[in-house]
Amino acid sequence: MTNEPLKIAYLGPPGTFSQAAVINRFGSDCEQLPCGTIDDVFTALEQLSADYGVVPIENSTEGSVNNTQDCLIDTELSIVGEEVIDIEHNLLVPNRSGNMTVKVIASHKQSLAQCRDWIRSNCPGVELLECTSNADAASRVNEEKGIAAIAGSLAAKAYNLRVLARGIQDKEHNRTRFILLQREKAPPSGFDKTSILVYTANEPGALFRLLEPFQRLQISLSKIDSRPSKKEAWAYVFFIDFEGHVEDKKIVMLFDRLKDCTEEIKVLGSYPAQNQGALNQTANVSKALRSSVKIRQEGTRVAPLKSKTVGIIGLGMIGGSIALGLRRTFPDLDILAADPNTESLQAAKNEGTLTRAGSVEEVIASADLIILAVPPLALPKHLSKLQQHGKPEAVFTDVSSVKSHITANLADFETEFSSRFVPGHPIAGSEKSGYVSAKPELFERRRVILTPHADNSVAAVAEVHLMWRALGAEVLGMTSARHDEVLAATSHLPHLLAYSIVDLLLHQDASEEVFRYAAGGFADFSRIASSNAQMWSDIFVANSDATDAILTHYIRYLGDLKQLIERRQGHDLKLLFQRAKDARDNFIVNHRNLSRATTMTNYAKSYLLRPGGSISGALRVPGDKSMSHRAVIFGSLAKGVTRVEGFLEGEDAINTVSAFREMGVTIVGPDSGKLTIYGVGMQGLKAPRAPLYMGNSGTAMRLLAGLMAAQPFESRLIGDESLSVRPMGRIVKPLTEMGATIEMSENGTPPLQIKGADLRGIDYDMPVASAQVKSSLLLAGLFAEGITRVTEPAICRDHTERMLRGFGYELEGGYPEPDVSLYGGGSLQATSIDVPADISSAAFFLVAAAITPGANLTLQHVGVNPTRTGVLEILRQMGADLCFDNECEVGGEPVADIIIRYAPLAGIEIDPALVPLAIDEFPALFVAAACADGRTVLRGAEELRVKESDRLEVMAAGLRSLGVSVETFLDGIAIAGVPEFSGATIDSQGDHRIAMAFAVASLRAQSEITIKHCQNVATSFPGFVKLANKVGLKIKEISH
Repeated sequence: MTNEPLKIAYLGPPGTFSQAAVINRFGSDCEQLPCGTIDDVFTALEQLSADYGVVPIENSTEGSVNNTQDCLIDTELSIVGEEVIDIEHNLLVPNRSGNMTVKVIASHKQSLAQCRDWIRSNCPGVELLECTSNADAASRVNEEKGIAAIAGSLAAKAYNLRVLARGIQDKEHNRTRFILLQREKAPPSGFDKTSILVYTANEPGALFRLLEPFQRLQISLSKIDSRPSKKEAWAYVFFIDFEGHVEDKKIVMLFDRLKDCTEEIKVLGSYPAQNQGALNQTANVSKALRSSVKIRQEGTRVAPLKSKTVGIIGLGMIGGSIALGLRRTFPDLDILAADPNTESLQAAKNEGTLTRAGSVEEVIASADLIILAVPPLALPKHLSKLQQHGKPEAVFTDVSSVKSHITANLADFETEFSSRFVPGHPIAGSEKSGYVSAKPELFERRRVILTPHADNSVAAVAEVHLMWRALGAEVLGMTSARHDEVLAATSHLPHLLAYSIVDLLLHQDASEEVFRYAAGGFADFSRIASSNAQMWSDIFVANSDATDAILTHYIRYLGDLKQLIERRQGHDLKLLFQRAKDARDNFIVNHRNLSRATTMTNYAKSYLLRPGGSISGALRVPGDKSMSHRAVIFGSLAKGVTRVEGFLEGEDAINTVSAFREMGVTIVGPDSGKLTIYGVGMQGLKAPRAPLYMGNSGTAMRLLAGLMAAQPFESRLIGDESLSVRPMGRIVKPLTEMGATIEMSENGTPPLQIKGADLRGIDYDMPVASAQVKSSLLLAGLFAEGITRVTEPAICRDHTERMLRGFGYELEGGYPEPDVSLYGGGSLQATSIDVPADISSAAFFLVAAAITPGANLTLQHVGVNPTRTGVLEILRQMGADLCFDNECEVGGEPVADIIIRYAPLAGIEIDPALVPLAIDEFPALFVAAACADGRTVLRGAEELRVKESDRLEVMAAGLRSLGVSVETFLDGIAIAGVPEFSGATIDSQGDHRIAMAFAVASLRAQSEITIKHCQNVATSFPGFVKLANKVGLKIKEISH
């Protein structure tokens, strides 16, 4: 079987410029579905009759296509791309027309308008006939005498017509822009534009207020247009196109500001922008976009399975879809199946899906990989058959939506057998059942959860992961208990509610009338009650404990909701409904996005801080972010199973987890800071099927650049808006010297387009101390020929060196020596890692205690690596009272409890040698300096200008608003301390560390402080607000 071509709906009939756009974009091999009208294109896509829709949106001479705009107002489809084609209008006549006299010229009304001057000059007095499309006009030429058509060369070919006059459009540069529509949304590409429609009040100044946020945020508009809103007479809606993606921080800020000056905003789509004058894109951008498409195409060449024969027990909708998908991906794979329904087996054999069918025992005895696609309660009896009849090296898995009962049953078997059974669950399906409902694409862009148990072999887990990856799925990992808890809440409970509500209404008096007047909402909600009743009764029995727990919680919640309704508390109901709506909207945007695990929180948050507070107690802040990134990287490259505790469950670190999952690594968790990583070895990574999203993390992007440069495939690294403007030349230059092929933007910023190459070791003297640059080169050096040696001008973090040694890799040098080297070609051995608390996160509470009279705080299990303790040394020099307790070493990293008590601080001149040892802690230290007696001066810190924001200027602006005298330099800052701060509203510019630093400043404020755009705090410090309140800050988080 071959891959099914994409089905593309377009404005037909064949021969239109819309068809030309389809061919330009998708090639001539796609299945083309011509539609009679633009409305029909939208309908075809909404009714699942097509994969994409292509419609015209604007012409460079005639402006917008109103019909398309009107359809966009009403549709829930998303714009996922654009295609711009040159329009050459030709006058077409019959092939054997001779010296024909043209009496009528037929064409679409826009084409007639685009050629009006030519028609007046060359065919004066001719009758003009408006048609639904140019191709429709062309189809009439051979049917009626005296008629000619204006259309393109594609129409001439389609209808066997002769070009009488070529290029008759009035404007030489005549282009039409088409948009691509899909039911899903497009992930960021790094070069995106966004289309929105906006409803505003009909009042003076409305348009000015609408456009002002674009100017203030320096967001470039490429189009603004208006149409009647259809809501009321003389009310209009604005269509606006602008640079950026809805997930970019700047665009999130834009929407936050637009809420104050609009009545409603509808996002039509964020999508890769095609190179055109309106966007002023460079040639490099187009090249990068083409490379991105190439990666996606190459990603379809999936790694082969080790298994030569696959057996499927149960050929229903799930089992059948697995068989169809594997056959499509691996035409020569031997696929067997067993099922009580012999008609399904015969149909699958007739179609070529199955090689052969047989009994359960026969299939098990013949297969190398066996998938149990049977109901949960039927699994135990099949385990015995697997053990009795299966090959000694065969790998087993299942598709059940309940996992704990499988793990419990496996405990009764010998490890030799249970180690080869990898429980799994595809989050895919429908209310339909049976082989007739199976689809080869069922699992594409869907999540599959593997729940490996303690005895599982790495090889078995890897094979099951490869199978699901070959079917187009994103493979996640969970413990079986956590899986059952999550599925009870997100899948089992909704099905239970759907069944029960339908049954409740069925038993109401006059139930026929109830159902007669039920509307679309009831149909949408109750759809899943059409699912297989036997299957779901089995699921609830198998997962009774987890379902009972969530159901008990839900019943209590319904009681609270009932009280709100009884008391007519409309405002509280609205808040609840809006919170739920926002959460679901966010889920719909991201739930099928393989390019990342998380998105930067896409709604704005602010912190409201009341003045004063006291700091006391003991707490453990989240795990070290730098070490969390490295644990995932090295654990993935190691042989064996690496277990991590203390992992930072922040957005950036989780995006790193997602990147390695996308490259074929099975990672279970994170769950309460625990990760289990089934390493694939140094040569085991697979080509990513989508760009790897690094979120807000420069660490992840720079380290992965070194790793990806040595892989035998192409990759593309992208990030959020903040990361996309950070310099990458500092790693690209030395990696290029090693033989790497890396393209970046014209400005030396992400995205990074990387073509894997054979690398050679180099000696590199870093011009500026940077742990990220050093680590990137060492990662590349692991795969390079010869020795890679890096020399740093000043001490910087050595987490990479310590962790490499922990994974068994031999290095020479390293802290306290200025150079470190390694020989390429070695291997990493799996280990256990305890990630200590992050000193960068602890810094905010260290400063909080240092500036608050009477404070006494203990920060537990903090990593005190000597290359990271600059913040402690600077605070000591300022007069802080701090000491260590419970000092020890964990996995090669020094750890201690830090006890800090309040003591008056004094301004100092900070030693430039301490800058690389405290580079991430300076926002907090600047607040300490603002509370110190005297002047604090920092120089040699130009690195702070290229962090998540220009931290020198953003901190200076915030401190000035609090009444602090500040002077900035190109490489530093001078801060004059004050006894207390005034209140203010501060814009953190989306920088997580700046937001937290000014939260700490509230302890010395006279009045309230509001900090805007705090949503990115989750990147490094999930749970910050909760911990801050716990130790004495008065902080409240506000979502917008």
